[in-house]
Amino acid sequence: SIAVQPGGAFGGEALSVQPVVRVTDILGNNLVEGDLASTAVTATLTTESNPWEGSVRNGIQTAVRGVVNYAGMSVDKYGYCYMMRFSAPGFDPVDSSPFEVSIGPPTSLSVSTQPGSFRPGYTFGVLPVVSIVDRGGNVVALDALNDRIQVSLMQHNTTAAAT
Repeated sequence: SIAVQPGGAFGGEALSVQPVVRVTDILGNNLVEGDLASTAVTATLTTESNPWEGSVRNGIQTAVRGVVNYAGMSVDKYGYCYMMRFSAPGFDPVDSSPFEVSIGPPTSLSVSTQPGSFRPGYTFGVLPVVSIVDRGGNVVALDALNDRIQVSLMQHNTTAAAT
């Protein structure tokens, strides 16, 4: 059973509330002794709630005396109404309440289209596409009037500025 439901987060960052799962017998009592009291519980996103193809990081934890305390669990992709499915061999899976993963603050640049070949004084055959992304790889929207990405071309220890 789920003792603490997962909370939302920014893409790629730890969930605001880390889930806690209890490994119980058929009567709902915590299994505190024996092999099942230290079973590994896997958290995944349910297929019904995951059209964004998000994935869980730090989603496998081992129970201690029948309690699984997740730490550092995160979901990479932006999405709403995600549901976490907790499963372990020999137990029926249990699904969490829905939660949301928002686009987070910018953390890095991502090149989604590599530039094509070019000759000095001419335009690229294929223009590069560079995006600002959060920790989960989600594209962070730019303010077209105020945000800019500066690109520099480098070859053999020489730099030519480009915009």
